Amino acid sequence: MDNKLDFNIALPGALEEEKEKVKENCKEMAEVFEIKSSVVSEGQGNVVFHLEFNDVEKLGKFLEYLQARGVLRLDEVHTKNGAAN
Repeated sequence: MDNKLDFNIALPGALEEEKEKVKENCKEMAEVFEIKSSVVSEGQGNVVFHLEFNDVEKLGKFLEYLQARGVLRLDEVHTKNGAAN
């Protein structure tokens, strides 16, 4: 059974220089939380990352970290069935 938890997050970075900094920051966060990350897409004004967590606790701590820094509101987190966590 696959215990992997997948999570996509879009982080702002309007200018190309800012996008590189955002990518580096996400890479550093992934290392701190011991998770895998990859860039899914780069759109106008943001970068979308795909993150893989191997347990719910790591995901929870990561979401708390983002929320504490004002990057993520709880109503922006959804389960597969669409209900907010």
